[in-house]
Amino acid sequence: MALLSVKLADGNWLHSAARVRTRNILPPLALLIETGLIYLGVMIPLLLVIRQISKPLRQLNLRLEHAGLASGAPPLEPQGPDDIRSLIDSFNTAEQRVNAMLTEKDVMLGAIGHDLKTPLASLRVRIESVEDEDERTKMAATVDEMVHILDDILILARLGKSAEALVLTDVSALVEMVADELDGEGSLTVVESMEKCRAAVRPVLLRRALRNLMGNALQYGGKAQIVTVCDGNQLSITIDDQGPGLAHEQLTDLFEPFARAESSRNRASGGSGLGLTIARAIARAHGGDVTLENRSEGGLRATLRISQKLD
Repeated sequence: MALLSVKLADGNWLHSAARVRTRNILPPLALLIETGLIYLGVMIPLLLVIRQISKPLRQLNLRLEHAGLASGAPPLEPQGPDDIRSLIDSFNTAEQRVNAMLTEKDVMLGAIGHDLKTPLASLRVRIESVEDEDERTKMAATVDEMVHILDDILILARLGKSAEALVLTDVSALVEMVADELDGEGSLTVVESMEKCRAAVRPVLLRRALRNLMGNALQYGGKAQIVTVCDGNQLSITIDDQGPGLAHEQLTDLFEPFARAESSRNRASGGSGLGLTIARAIARAHGGDVTLENRSEGGLRATLRISQKLD
């Protein structure tokens, strides 16, 4: 009980009494429950709004990450708020334009390849009428070099929109097959894997990349050791040669088109300068990459990595 007495101006007293409640745990508990209800009432609608916005954005981001790899995929369905729908519509329009340009490029390259190979084939036949054998051999080698360079250019240009389907492949066996095709003298040593490395790849393209890398190892290193390793979703193929290695700046410069460690224009000694460019493009089309590094014990290491779901 609380009492309050006040003397008034006329000399009288004013008395007031009030009952004081005893302190208990109910008010803090009620406040906590009230705060929790308000929190849930605000957060649940907010989470639903965030989910409605983030879901189409995640789909759009996934499509962008696989741009160029999902050829023929249907347009994304506009979802979410108006701004997100507008963004998806703009992306679909841009993707259609890019696909149309790539298709036009492929048609043009096919026409160029056909138009150039036809006169080259005709020239190759006419060379046979040259009487001087040495001159005939040189001319034929020049025509063959032009055909090989043209093939490399067409392959590189078409890699962004390859028609070859992904096939579950025993990559370890593919590595051994390519090594046997290139090497008849035991210069390529394939270290047998502890397990079979199987992955969804484009076998023809991957074979081309391996041929380029192993061919470089044979040409510049004389001998090489090849190891295939599976590690989760990562598959790596390392090719260690016994050559002189490369200058530091060449480890990245050689991936540029027509860049070569050997400066001559002779294909037999220097190649077309597109081998590493094609190998890296093929690896990146499989979600991986190709890297070069000098080994501490001498020689060069070329590593081809593929990021695919392994079986």
